[in-house]
Amino acid sequence: MLYLEEMYGVLKDMTPKFQASAEWNKKYDADEKQKKFAEWKLKKECEARGEIYSPPTRISSSRATSQRVAASVGDQKSQNSTGSKRLSATKRTITQETGIRGSLDSVPTTNPPSIDEVGLSYDISGRAKEGGTEGRMCIFTVTLLLDGKPVPNPTKEDLKVFVDCPGGPPKLNIMGGNGGSYHVGFTPTEGGEFYCDFLWRGHWCKEPFLIAVKNKANMVPSHPYTGPERKAAGQTIQSAPVRPIISPSTSDNKKLITKEPSVQHSICSGRTCEMTDEEYGTFNITAKDNNGEHLKGNFHFDVKIDGPSAVDTNTSNNGDGTYKCTFGPASAGEYTVEVTYQGQLLNHGTWEVNVSEAIGGIVFEDITILFRTIEAGKPKQTGGDLPNLKISATGEEKPEIYDLEDGRYTLDYHVIHGQNTIDVSCNGKSLGGFPLSWKI
Repeated sequence: MLYLEEMYGVLKDMTPKFQASAEWNKKYDADEKQKKFAEWKLKKECEARGEIYSPPTRISSSRATSQRVAASVGDQKSQNSTGSKRLSATKRTITQETGIRGSLDSVPTTNPPSIDEVGLSYDISGRAKEGGTEGRMCIFTVTLLLDGKPVPNPTKEDLKVFVDCPGGPPKLNIMGGNGGSYHVGFTPTEGGEFYCDFLWRGHWCKEPFLIAVKNKANMVPSHPYTGPERKAAGQTIQSAPVRPIISPSTSDNKKLITKEPSVQHSICSGRTCEMTDEEYGTFNITAKDNNGEHLKGNFHFDVKIDGPSAVDTNTSNNGDGTYKCTFGPASAGEYTVEVTYQGQLLNHGTWEVNVSEAIGGIVFEDITILFRTIEAGKPKQTGGDLPNLKISATGEEKPEIYDLEDGRYTLDYHVIHGQNTIDVSCNGKSLGGFPLSWKI
């Protein structure tokens, strides 16, 4: 109690120092408003530039007073001195308090750190984080971060996504933006390594996000990262993300091991050995793994045919682990067929084909068919049945039927290359001898 009374006495004696005039109060309030306005303006400018705003730290006068009074009280307790000494310490405390009353820490003279200085990073979640599958939509959520915190005031228009992948950039769907999180989706048309670059308000993330997309053969073909958009903007990265090598030691990882056809088990079948120089020969390839199971995918088999002339070849994928190959020699002679995969001969992958010269013959172009209607088991001698006759045939032109008015009818037909079929019916039933079918 004595100590408080002494403080009161000192304060009462220092009235000229602690009683501020009305003019001083107005000036202090004006300075405070100006400083607050400057802080508000600086904050808005930082947000417009996408920078982090760091407000200056204020030390309130009450907090400073409590700190100094506490220090003074500590001094009084540590000293077992007279009341006059306590009074002297109190005067020093009050004098110090007077010097800092209402003061603010100075506003930093340097600008807040820019996005490029802090670095734009991201956090990925969702199904595509673990990879994707050819033909199935890849969906993931990317949360953009500045200095470990979500970007300020994000909108959907702020984010651009560029995908470096095999087959060219896919069509992207970008949604969201709230809280710095965006939802991105696309459907890969083939397997491979997909690198997603993020550009936010003109600033690039430090590195792309890699999605490993498996193809139909459960493989992830390698695709080197080039980042054309990033390079065009003059931005580089130290190294692109690398897909980890999967160890075959665990059963869970075996699903991701790249499978290749087994040369010992893949086989050639249905081989043409005799043909003419106007025909096409065929054979089939069945791709199998070491267990003898079909391998679906898109593998490249090399077909080499040696003989008297050049040979056109074509290999088509049936999509079920089998391939159909056709070849057409230009002249007669003995030919040798050889089928390999990565330089190794397939099972039954070599044989000889004897090509003979085709014999010339007659080729029909237009034919006329004459037929007669029968009634009660006897040929009719009069016409008039034309409205009841229906005709169906292959070809580009529909054939026409002519009534000879003696029970006979003629049909003109233009022959096409391939399968030809003609059918004439009366009252829903085919006439005797129809339908006619042949192949050229």
